[in-house]
Amino acid sequence: SLQRVTALTMGSRHVSLLRSTIRLASFLLSTSQRQHFYHCLSRPLNLCSQLTTRPLVSVVASCYSNNNNSNSTRVATDGEKQIESALRTAFPGTRSVTVEDVSGGCGQMYQVRIVADEFRGARTLAQHRMVKAALAKFIPDMHGLSIDTEAPPAADGAPSK
Repeated sequence: SLQRVTALTMGSRHVSLLRSTIRLASFLLSTSQRQHFYHCLSRPLNLCSQLTTRPLVSVVASCYSNNNNSNSTRVATDGEKQIESALRTAFPGTRSVTVEDVSGGCGQMYQVRIVADEFRGARTLAQHRMVKAALAKFIPDMHGLSIDTEAPPAADGAPSK
């Protein structure tokens, strides 16, 4: 059908553009940027899903852009927002939560820091298991997850851990 031919043509065009971009990346990027770029490409399903909503150049640029530029305002990615929402839902006693996509916007690696009342009295391993259980539907699509948990300080000044 015409729809299939159009999808194939679009896919072929994206593949051709992707090949050209990979060739350019091998010449223009530093070793660390090139490694990060290839890491982002190691999950083609995620890349393909991004291509339906974003131009290829934007997807590729986000894979090796430097998000540590202090002069730029950082906007949370959809993945970060979804993970934060899931954590706030799972832990109603959340005092603070920070979710950062540390893969340069590719959605493959996240760093999570959460302070929640639910962690009070639980050991670090148990806290991390609680977070992983809350994020179970997201974890299969991730390459890595760094978790930092903490219980808020007790009202009487006693240590929280």
